[in-house]
Amino acid sequence: DVTKVRGSIIPNVFPKVALLVGWTFFVLAIDVFVPNAIGLPAVIIPSLSVVLGLLLVFRTNTAYDRYWEGRKTFATLLTSARTMSRYVWLGVSPKVSSSQEKRQFLDLLLAYVVSIKHHLREEYGTNYPDLEHLLPEQIKDAENCQGDLNPDRTMNLPLEISYYLGLYQQRVYDLKGMDVPCYANFFAALTLATDCLSVLERIRSTPIPISYSIHLKQSLFLYCLLLPFTLVDELGIVTPFIMGVVAFTLFGIESIALEIENPFGYDKNDLPIDYYCDELRLEFRYLASRVP
Repeated sequence: DVTKVRGSIIPNVFPKVALLVGWTFFVLAIDVFVPNAIGLPAVIIPSLSVVLGLLLVFRTNTAYDRYWEGRKTFATLLTSARTMSRYVWLGVSPKVSSSQEKRQFLDLLLAYVVSIKHHLREEYGTNYPDLEHLLPEQIKDAENCQGDLNPDRTMNLPLEISYYLGLYQQRVYDLKGMDVPCYANFFAALTLATDCLSVLERIRSTPIPISYSIHLKQSLFLYCLLLPFTLVDELGIVTPFIMGVVAFTLFGIESIALEIENPFGYDKNDLPIDYYCDELRLEFRYLASRVP
């Protein structure tokens, strides 16, 4: 892992590290030609280091909290989908809903999870290979409509799908195809799935305050610009290499936080939500083909 570049933050921080190493060589050259003229007392660095460390810790913890909450919420979403599939496949009377209708419900339930994935990535509409074939014609026809009512602009697709899930179960219940406890538990699971949608939207749409991000970047650069002046007299020719390590460490931490604060994209450090959806697809396929 030490030698891996793909998936690491090296490509992101290399330009900044190279710039600061070049700056350090410039400071070193001045010190060589004009000895003891530009050195600063090292006493100013500890206080700056403490403040900068606190800023970095807060930034990284905030980003990781979003990453971890996204993972927990998506796991809860999968749990609620599995719960609803079990109640429908085993709890609904075959006299009221045929196996074909139940399979259509499983497709719609899978579409709910997959549509959330696309929704979090700001990929709107239904024209996706892993989604379009799962949807009923009513939703696809609405998606193809023109004008101000185009759902690309007005409708939250996962929320619309949740309405159809609820309508199916209400119809089954009205026809006495499901007992009251099963019906209540199903709607509790559907409510939980809708709550997961809201939490995931909150994670996706609530950015780190721009003023904080800008201040942290500016503080990091100022710190790294000043640090060579406190090291050059004591370390001499080694100073640029030490500065490279320091800059790589500090900007690396900041870059990691930037990578994981939105964990729903396609980056290598994002959550593997495509894999989660594929696993759920296989589970539903097994349920429909093997479980009587």
